[in-house]
Amino acid sequence: MDDEKKPGLSVVAEAVTVTVKSDAGGAPKTLLKDISLKIEPGEFICVLGPSGAGKSTLVRAMLGERAITAGRLLVGGHDVSSKGDLLRGEIGYVPQRDINPTTLPVNRALHFASQVRLPADSTPTQRLGAIDRALNNVGLEAVRKTTIGRLSGGEAKRASLAAELLADPGLLVVDEATSSLDPATEARIMMLLADQAKAGTTVITVTHHLDNVDQAGRLLILGHGELVWFGSRVEALSHFDVHRLADVYLAIEDKPVGYWGTRWRERQEEEREQAEAETQTAGLSPADTSARTAATLADLSIPGFRRQFRTFLTREIETTVRDPLGLSMALLLPLVLAAVVLFGFSTTRFENPLMVTRMLDSDEKEVLADVWGEVREAISTETVSELDASIPGQIRVFLDSHPKILAHLREPSTERLVTDALADTIPLAPEKEITDPAGTFKWVALMSTCMVILGFVTGFREIVKERPMLDL
Repeated sequence: MDDEKKPGLSVVAEAVTVTVKSDAGGAPKTLLKDISLKIEPGEFICVLGPSGAGKSTLVRAMLGERAITAGRLLVGGHDVSSKGDLLRGEIGYVPQRDINPTTLPVNRALHFASQVRLPADSTPTQRLGAIDRALNNVGLEAVRKTTIGRLSGGEAKRASLAAELLADPGLLVVDEATSSLDPATEARIMMLLADQAKAGTTVITVTHHLDNVDQAGRLLILGHGELVWFGSRVEALSHFDVHRLADVYLAIEDKPVGYWGTRWRERQEEEREQAEAETQTAGLSPADTSARTAATLADLSIPGFRRQFRTFLTREIETTVRDPLGLSMALLLPLVLAAVVLFGFSTTRFENPLMVTRMLDSDEKEVLADVWGEVREAISTETVSELDASIPGQIRVFLDSHPKILAHLREPSTERLVTDALADTIPLAPEKEITDPAGTFKWVALMSTCMVILGFVTGFREIVKERPMLDL
């Protein structure tokens, strides 16, 4: 890996259309419609447009994350649909949310990033050199040993940029680079991106802030999933007949869907001959020096799964050790959950008996009917004095000494139970005794719940946090 700056990658879209199935099961929904454009190597492009215009869809298509329904999308002359895996090592992506661990110093975060962003055969010296160059490019040499969590918002964003610049990507895609930053910091970030483009990297950033888009060479404006402008800021104002760039959004919303897309396609048609001449001059074929060859792309592909796993495992250990509170929670949570499981185990009676019943046979029904008749007579009177020395009277004497049993027998549910048993509606006769499984089920449910909580708490951050770096 030499120190020479590599050329940027061109991006060419040819009638790109992206559709998805409708949630209601109706006609497919069109997210992007007939997008055709050409981004030269080393250009700085700002992607603008109202919410829902298709900005994120277009960027994800460039990254190979969104399948294209129709058309063709070339990055560096290579079809993203078929060469997406090969291009991953050539595309840097900075998401809106900073992904560097906040407990690591800047240089350590970049060290781990270099393990997965640089070719597998890179030497420690080459990786250290790449880290130094990246820090110099983003102006963070003075804070290289500062914990990322202590950096300002702008410095943290620059640290994320540095992680993607390690591999000298031909295409750098930045999502909301200036989100939540103050105006001065926003201007510095946009200037930094412009400098990267001047150095040869193709830079594409999605933004909602319009104050510093003049730093970009061209604006790419989307509306209702269609390309409505791709050119300079000054010409955009004339095209939309507005005085401020912010008014372009109003112009898009005020016109019917498809109006500005049609206007733009008509303008493209008028300039077709000139565009074809420019295409021949720029030489955007895969064999051109502006598009890296397949062999070069293969050399720059990201390392394999084993190295990624080892790198992220090591990084996670160091990140955890540098976070006393997080480490304490990681150690205490399993102990607390284990104590809960043990408590549930110790208080659960696994040997509780449970009687399995069956329907009464004819003899049992006859006996039950006779006995229940005597019992019903015994419980129907107010006092035992109303009964003589008959069987109901003797039963009542017993029940008076056991008031709870008497009250239970007088409940309507008892009458229904006997009636249903005699009618073969419910089983009442005991058949065999088994161990009640409810205790076991309760303990297993408690243990499973604790395991789910442990896995959720310890793994939730990692599910999302590593994905941008792993995928790109």
